[in-house]
Amino acid sequence: MAQVLEDHPLVKALAAMLRQDIANGNIRPIEPEITARLLMGMYRNALIEAFVLGTEKDAAQLEEAIADLAINALRCPVEPKA
Repeated sequence: MAQVLEDHPLVKALAAMLRQDIANGNIRPIEPEITARLLMGMYRNALIEAFVLGTEKDAAQLEEAIADLAINALRCPVEPKA
């Protein structure tokens, strides 16, 4: 039987990291468990696309795109200077 993504140890570890980054003000307040599951789902799908359906070039492009999306989506907004 497939492991439910929310119970996966990597998802739990990622959620813990997200909680810490929220507490430190590094990322905006989000729901850590849901966000961890969504991020892992993106990575899982990218792995399938790259290594089952695609090429190594696809893997590098997907890796860069996911990292960029995750970093920019979670980053705290910068207040404009007055």
